[in-house]
Amino acid sequence: MFTGGGPPSGPVPTAMAMPPPDPRRRWYNDKPAAAAAAGVGVALLFLMIAGLIWYFSKDDGDDSIATIDSSSTTTIFETTTTVADSAVATDPSTTSSTTTTSSSTTTTTTTTTTTTTTLPPTTTEAPTTTAAPTTLPPATTTTTSTPAVSVPQSPGSTTWDIIQANPDGLSRLRDLVLLAGMQNELDSATGVRTILAPSDQAFETYETTHDLDDPAVVRELLRHHIALGSLTTSNIFAVSQLQMEDGEFLDIDGPSETIEPGTLDAKVIVEDIESSNGYLHVVDKVLPPA
Repeated sequence: MFTGGGPPSGPVPTAMAMPPPDPRRRWYNDKPAAAAAAGVGVALLFLMIAGLIWYFSKDDGDDSIATIDSSSTTTIFETTTTVADSAVATDPSTTSSTTTTSSSTTTTTTTTTTTTTTLPPTTTEAPTTTAAPTTLPPATTTTTSTPAVSVPQSPGSTTWDIIQANPDGLSRLRDLVLLAGMQNELDSATGVRTILAPSDQAFETYETTHDLDDPAVVRELLRHHIALGSLTTSNIFAVSQLQMEDGEFLDIDGPSETIEPGTLDAKVIVEDIESSNGYLHVVDKVLPPA
């Protein structure tokens, strides 16, 4: 207990005594002091950066940030923007290039994205050539008319009489018989003969390729149409060959009733016209000798 303003008497309590400072200790070894110094340094650096930014941007007159020349040795921030392929609209038939520019504080980076569309090769078909229609000649149809052969009422009518009595179907045969001088042979009652008489139509077809102006040629042709004896069609088609007056033979096919089968295929169109000196059969083809 003390009174007055003097110092207390007696010894100072030990807890209140401060240790003397270490003469070897420096301020940067003190952690609080070092942290405060670092903070001040960072603040100064920030102010310096802000001052640089303000200095380079003050003359633009707008809010844009000046771009530092690429030759500058100091780069503050650098931003690289990559545009996804899906953000580029492309025409599927063309190849386009899209450029996106992004700005950072001090550096402009340009990224180019190129999308290439590969189209399948175009196949060019060879032109189709249409052949010109083939025009076929009209088919030639041969119509064989059957002459109406009449038999004279006279009981003694000869083969020659029958030929003369049918000018509508046997007129060309009549003219050729006269040209060859064979009318007496066909009118004779002493010899029996069978004549295969071509119709007027048969002679007309034959004479398109053969001349019948020579009497000797006509005589040989007619003799190849006359067979000795009195023969009906049944007699004729019962044999395989028929001998004619000129000594040659005609081939006969009985089942098809065809004369000279495979070459002429002649048919009897009027059969069994009986005369006093034999038979007359009208055929649809001229039968030339070999």
